[in-house]
Order: sequence, then C-alpha cells, then structure tokens
Amino acid sequence: VAATATDGTNNTSELATFFCSPTTYTVTTTANDGAGSLRQAIIDANANCGHDTIVFNLGAGGPFTIALTSALPNLTDNRGVTIDGFRNTGNNGSPNTVPVFSTTAATPMDPVYKIILGNTPGTIPTGLVLASDSNEIKGLVLQDFGDGTPSANDIAITISGNVNKILGNNIGMDAGGTTRGTKTFF
Repeated sequence: VAATATDGTNNTSELATFFCSPTTYTVTTTANDGAGSLRQAIIDANANCGHDTIVFNLGAGGPFTIALTSALPNLTDNRGVTIDGFRNTGNNGSPNTVPVFSTTAATPMDPVYKIILGNTPGTIPTGLVLASDSNEIKGLVLQDFGDGTPSANDIAITISGNVNKILGNNIGMDAGGTTRGTKTFF
C-alpha cells in the first residue's frame, strides 16, 4: 500500500506499508536439490517475507532420507521458518506422547519420525544453521553430520539467532532412536 501526503505548503511525502505473507512450501522429493527439494524450500522461504512453513509430501511408508551432498542454505529470514518433519502428507509422523520423566524400559518414548537428513559424503559439518530469529525445527532425524574427524565443529544444528525452537528431533540416532549413526564419535 502506498500513499502520498501533502502539507499546506504543497510539500509531499511518500508513505508505504509493506505486508508480509507467510507461505507453506512442500518438499516433494528426497533429492539434494532442484524443484521440490528441501534445499529449494529453504531458498524460497529465505526470499519470502513472513514466517514460512516447510512441510513434506513424500508419500506413504518411510522414513525417507534426504541424502544431502552439500550443506543446506542457512535460515536467514528474521520472521522465521518452521520446518515440520512430523507433517508428511500421506503418512504423518507423530511427536512423543509419553512424559519424558515417566519413561521406563517398558514404556519408552514413542515419537514416529518420517524425515531423515543424512550426510551422504560424510563431509558436511553442520546439518542446519539457524542464522536468524524465530525459527522452529521439529520432527527431524539429523544423522552423521561432521567432516569425518571428531571435533567441536561436528554439529547437527547451529543457532545464532534469538527465540529459536528445537522440538522433538532425533539427533545422532536412527529414526527409531535405538542405533547411533555411522560416525563412531557420537
């Protein structure tokens, strides 16, 4: 919306209001890049003003592994992005329903994960970089990030913004939470 204001001596001033429109981007392929990829969804969400959401439509079955061959783009939109790995059209995952401090061997936590971010070449040091504010990452398995040598730089998620949420993810384990990834230094 734009308007021009004029005072009594015919001085003018341009006024504009910029509206942000949140958008939902859907990942439809496990490919590293291209149309429908998680990489493209992040690029699009970074370019759009508004708190965007990234969901998945990879079909029934799963879990599905997105075999990354290079680092994903940083999340940079300060209005935030939600990446919701629990939302996979056709076969949703589900967050844990057992209270954490009530778990036992007979009643373990019970999340169902459908989306795995995998470090295919074994050389990607960081899974996701939240370089902005107000992001929410949930329902993902982040497995085997690091460059192959144990170091403090082997990180599943890096956060440098404010008010970010990391909820119900499985980091360093398989989708069932019973077996660690292939890296021996977890």
